[in-house]
Amino acid sequence: ADGTCHGTSDGADIVANSIKDAVTLVQRPLQVEKPVQSLKYLCVLDLETTCEDYSRSGRHLSPQEIIELPTLIIDTTTGEIIAEPFHMFVKPTLHPVLTEFCKDLTGISQEEVDASGSAMDAFAANAEWLRSLGLDPELRQGPPWAFVTVGDFDLRRCVFEDPNVETEKLPAGYRQWVNIKQT
Repeated sequence: ADGTCHGTSDGADIVANSIKDAVTLVQRPLQVEKPVQSLKYLCVLDLETTCEDYSRSGRHLSPQEIIELPTLIIDTTTGEIIAEPFHMFVKPTLHPVLTEFCKDLTGISQEEVDASGSAMDAFAANAEWLRSLGLDPELRQGPPWAFVTVGDFDLRRCVFEDPNVETEKLPAGYRQWVNIKQT
């Protein structure tokens, strides 16, 4: 979530570093001037994208495309993960061949993305997974929840800069999040 792709391809460990930060967030009060709506659930999201090693190549891969969409849900009252994490690989279209740097950094293989569907398929499946757990991706009903990201890269830049994502078709929940770096 720092502007370059990162992570692992093991579904159980998809957001291991972010979980610890999110649980810490849940367990400490936020210092804010105005009261905020308390969130029943935090949906930890850590997108992975196509990337290149700028220090070696002297170029940035642009645009970066989403290649992995993992999410897990933490109950803010217990700090427990409430369900099996959601995990889906995505097939990039403009840069369909992953760089060696990207494969090494993320642990994602070329075969995993080649066998995957589109970014919009992944977001639709993610929204359906949220619904199956009683969370409304449109944020109109049900318990209050929000995505949690480490920085703004995932939902501020990555989603809106990926040419494979039709942002106007995404539910409202993908347009607001808690940046754990700013809490």
